[in-house]
Amino acid sequence: MALPHAMGVSPGAKVDELKARGLFVELGSARLPESAPEDLKPLARSAHAPFGFPTGWARNGRLNIAATDGAWRKESMLCLERYLTSAAKVPSIKLVNMHAAPRLWKEQGVQGAPQPVGEYAILIESLRALAAFAKNLGLTITVENNRAYWDAVPQEKRFLEVPRSSVREYFGTTSAEWIQIWRDVDRGNLFLCLDTSHATTAVHRYDDKDERRAALHAYIAEPRALKHIHWNDNDPWDVAGREDRHLDVGTSGLGDEFNDAIRRLPGVTHLLEHFQSLQALDGELRYIADL
Repeated sequence: MALPHAMGVSPGAKVDELKARGLFVELGSARLPESAPEDLKPLARSAHAPFGFPTGWARNGRLNIAATDGAWRKESMLCLERYLTSAAKVPSIKLVNMHAAPRLWKEQGVQGAPQPVGEYAILIESLRALAAFAKNLGLTITVENNRAYWDAVPQEKRFLEVPRSSVREYFGTTSAEWIQIWRDVDRGNLFLCLDTSHATTAVHRYDDKDERRAALHAYIAEPRALKHIHWNDNDPWDVAGREDRHLDVGTSGLGDEFNDAIRRLPGVTHLLEHFQSLQALDGELRYIADL
């Protein structure tokens, strides 16, 4: 099968099954990369930094490197630096992916509207510091576009009918701001990771299908910024696509045109950020090869 160079999948299959298909894996955030199974480590080309404080950490909830609360920001930076240091101990890992930071936030289940918790200028300063830290470890960082949150928006309502201040939001959710983050950080070892399911949740903010299509393609309008792809299917057209579903590629609404554009992106690693079964995986790989 003619697949993109450097094709990976989330862990789930056995190591020999991954090797037989020529796939790499991305180690997750639940534990430090150095503690991954020894037979899996050689297949790990990337790792996903945590977006929440790990179990046992003094703080709970989300990391926030853009926090106006200095203590929250400091703990978040320390947590990410620890993860980067651990990733550098796995020789095959050269890239660590991370989310940006909350801008308006409340943890799920907390009463009341989200509160302003981060500033863009602080985010850029923190990412520059993390890029310098990663460079000393020989690592590249990618910043992932975040999902759009719809918990404050009933299914029958349009996004514009709900006050923006009532909706939880991360920096780097829209394509424009996400790409601007890359431009403003301006460091040679910091790039972007496109999550196609996250992008789908964000384009649902538009009512018109042509606007949604244009907004989706805007995420790949600056290919120089892209280094890593979290390739998941979702539906830009049906309301179910407001949720971050991480479906098998080729099984939902992103369609052949957009998926082929993702396949053809130069100089990126493509990760199928899900694993359902070997049968489903092989179906995805056939679909991608036939695009």
